[in-house]
Amino acid sequence: MKLNPFDEQLESAETRASELRSSLKSISNEIYWYESTELKVLADSRDEFQSQLDIQSQVCTILKRKIGQVEESINKLSGSVSSLWNPKNWFDSQQRELRGSVSAEKTSLKTLRKTASTAQGHLQDLEHQMRTKNEEIEKYKSFDYDAKCKERMILANQLSQQKRVVERIADRRQKVDAALTPIVKQIREAEQNKCEADSVILQARRFDKELSNADNSYERAMVHQKCEENFGTGNPKKVISQKESEIRRLDRDLEKLRKRAKTVADNAARNINKLIIDGNNLCYQGDMFIGLSALVSLVPILAKDYEVVLVFDASIR
Repeated sequence: MKLNPFDEQLESAETRASELRSSLKSISNEIYWYESTELKVLADSRDEFQSQLDIQSQVCTILKRKIGQVEESINKLSGSVSSLWNPKNWFDSQQRELRGSVSAEKTSLKTLRKTASTAQGHLQDLEHQMRTKNEEIEKYKSFDYDAKCKERMILANQLSQQKRVVERIADRRQKVDAALTPIVKQIREAEQNKCEADSVILQARRFDKELSNADNSYERAMVHQKCEENFGTGNPKKVISQKESEIRRLDRDLEKLRKRAKTVADNAARNINKLIIDGNNLCYQGDMFIGLSALVSLVPILAKDYEVVLVFDASIR
């Protein structure tokens, strides 16, 4: 149970401060990037990527052409290879040479496809880097430096104000916690006493059950003895009755304590901005008229934290 109404307010204020801090850091990083970057350097880098991209594109085209040539060669050679179902072809030197050529071309094709796959991957990386660099150049060209600096200044002011809000709420929460401390202590003590009473009732009920299940007077006497050793009385039902009565009393006390805690918290958390003072009363000490001397001393002190309104009526004349 949260008793201090400033707990949630402080959490919300700290979250807002964290959001502002994150936004300020983000825009500060953007401004730093712009200030430490030159458009010519970005353009030169893009041109270098374009040059590498052109070369890599040519490499991929050449590899694709070579793969097509090797595939065509394999098809032609395979057409000249006779079937091995004929034993005569096993020992034919020309057939052995053709089979060897086909095998070599297939090995070459496998190597070319692997090289082409690697080259294509490198080409895609270069295309991605090229797109990223073009986006960076466009970001630089469209970057509104003055607007970003203004936004940074606004965020810095908002963060500064929010920090003060957090400090004020934290201070007020601390004051409310201090006002609640003695009541919270009493609530915890009452809750602890209630837990202890519940534990005693459970033990006493076990003794009562043992009495009901006892087979003879000796066993019942032993149970009564254990009950007396634990609770100072040998009657479990009496213990149960006393502790149930104690729990009802503790529940009433807890209800009163929680209501009192809410009242204290609400009063301590009350936000007072304006004080209206009956000036007539402060112009008298008993029946003696003392003029404005008390008000002259009091009002400047109160005015530091509150809007002060003095009210006089005609009876002061």
